[in-house]
Amino acid sequence: MSEKHLKTKKLLKIIGISALVAGIACVITGFVDFFSSIGEGMPKLFFLMFIGFPLTAAGAMMTIFAFRREIQSYTMQETAPVFNEATKSMSPGFQTIANAVSTPKKTCACGAENPAENTFCASCGAKLTKTCPSCGEQLNANDAFCGKCGNKLD
Repeated sequence: MSEKHLKTKKLLKIIGISALVAGIACVITGFVDFFSSIGEGMPKLFFLMFIGFPLTAAGAMMTIFAFRREIQSYTMQETAPVFNEATKSMSPGFQTIANAVSTPKKTCACGAENPAENTFCASCGAKLTKTCPSCGEQLNANDAFCGKCGNKLD
């Protein structure tokens, strides 16, 4: 952070906290005057509430803005361990999904999906692979072209 930024942050902290304290003092004074004057006439310091509420709000906003980095750092330190625990407990489920998605399958002409290591269909018994006559590459039985050399298959 630049020196100017640090000075601005410090100034916001000082002004924000001062405004917050002054606003709260005005609100309390206005409330005390209002309730103590019940039955005795008009309150004389009730107007301080109209000054105190906006001053309190402005002071709170400036203070929160000035301490934003500290608040975010604290939040991150509190949240990271919880997130790490959650991901550890969900990891087996994610691994199962990833394995299911990434496991290559061979589709037979009958439409049945078979594990990649199968040579024959588990549903109808048909052969799942054929050899390219041009390059010798092992291919799926229903491929029309060789993926390695581009040769049209019969």
